Amino acid sequence: MKWSAVVMVAVGLVGAWAVHRATGDDRELMKNRLWVERMPRHERDLVLHAVALDMDDTRFGAAVVASRWRSVLEGFEWESDDITLKLSFPQDRKKLAVGYRAWKCSGKAPEPFELCLELSKAGRKLVLYSMHDWEIDPNTREIHGLPFAPPPLPTPRAAEADGAPWSEGGPALLLERLE
Repeated sequence: MKWSAVVMVAVGLVGAWAVHRATGDDRELMKNRLWVERMPRHERDLVLHAVALDMDDTRFGAAVVASRWRSVLEGFEWESDDITLKLSFPQDRKKLAVGYRAWKCSGKAPEPFELCLELSKAGRKLVLYSMHDWEIDPNTREIHGLPFAPPPLPTPRAAEADGAPWSEGGPALLLERLE
């Protein structure tokens, strides 16, 4: 089966190391990796996929809700600090800031997952899952180790020059899944 794929995530090296030492989080796990809401139950099951790529000082990604037969994609640019992931969605000119953490969770996550990514906003949480070998090569944008074949990943957009203000909020793909 072919499944759309994407992942969301980001991290600062020094801050991530400090947070990891204090809490067990490993924020480096978040970038350049495919994350999913769950394994699809059937070919029409709509599942959230997310990816945040860090390539040559360009940070971009996508959140995709997809089944074998339908795919809805929201491209984004991102930046992060020790505790906040900031997403900009150029199509709708919206921004979303969420708390985030990633950790190794083998045995605690649903089978067959090994890694957990938690996004949080206003007391609501969304947990996405991944595998150690679901890494994305930042040079080729190939995803290794997947049990399904995703379509090509998004490419970064050119900087927007119209200067229009951003509105607050976030895309429905992510917000509707934050518990």
